[in-house]
Amino acid sequence: MSDRFPGTEKVRSFLVLADELHFGRAARYLHLSQPALSQQIAAFEREIGLRLFHRSTRSVRLTEAGRDLLAVATSAISVLDTGLADVRRRAGAGRRAVRIGHVGWGTGQVIARAARLVAHEPMQLVPTYTNFGNQLNQLRHGQVDTALLWRPYLPKFPDDVEEATAAVVPTCLVMPWDHPLASRSSVAVAEVGAERLIRVGSAEGFPVAGMRFVEHTAEYAVDTLAAVSAGVGLALCPRLAEWDAVNRDLRFVPIEGMDSELVVVWRPGADSSAVCVAVRGLCQAGRETAALMSGSPAGAHPSGAITLPAPSAPAD
Repeated sequence: MSDRFPGTEKVRSFLVLADELHFGRAARYLHLSQPALSQQIAAFEREIGLRLFHRSTRSVRLTEAGRDLLAVATSAISVLDTGLADVRRRAGAGRRAVRIGHVGWGTGQVIARAARLVAHEPMQLVPTYTNFGNQLNQLRHGQVDTALLWRPYLPKFPDDVEEATAAVVPTCLVMPWDHPLASRSSVAVAEVGAERLIRVGSAEGFPVAGMRFVEHTAEYAVDTLAAVSAGVGLALCPRLAEWDAVNRDLRFVPIEGMDSELVVVWRPGADSSAVCVAVRGLCQAGRETAALMSGSPAGAHPSGAITLPAPSAPAD
């Protein structure tokens, strides 16, 4: 059963294209071919009798009608999706589903802990895995209700989202166990500059002078650790990424003076009751998960070093 109001596919395609202003990127985001998206937009324009985009071989721009419809459609989709969830809840069709976008690096553990913290509430946390580039787009287009983002692996957040800090953990240099730095308890930023790194997330995400990157870019968090294991290069990750380290032959060495921040973001005006409960649960779960990691020696796989205690009751 979908959380989306049915019959709104063309409107949602319009919203994505209006945000991206690029048929190729919008088509990839929607998992459509570019010709299929172009045909869908053209059919939508015919149905409503409005030209929504100026198209040329070099650019795509919204028309005046397109800009006007963008505001209306964004609000309408939010109202329809939220209203459907409310009607289902009142009809007893299940608990309110709060969709959480995340990329990994320990966020699965945070969501699982948050789900236990809010288990007594009439809601269900539903994780949605994605890559770095799609997280904010998913939130803007109403595909998720909230998201767990890692800063500074993304550029500055836009002004149209609210945010709260869930955890702050050391940033680690991830390397194979036989790397010359693997025996160290920490490394300096200057030492990181001597290594060849796998680019993660946004190019603006780590504005540290002197860092060198290999050609490979990890679009998904899980690809980062796999690429390090394969010898492609080293990587910068939050220490919570140790939860995802299926390969135990990786070493996570903290970088002196460098932290990663786990941030919960949501759209202003979202379903306040359920989303607020979810945000509180995620923030508490993030703090508890980070505290568990602080009790484990760097490089030790957390699932082998820590017995998870039962979560505490959520604060009022």
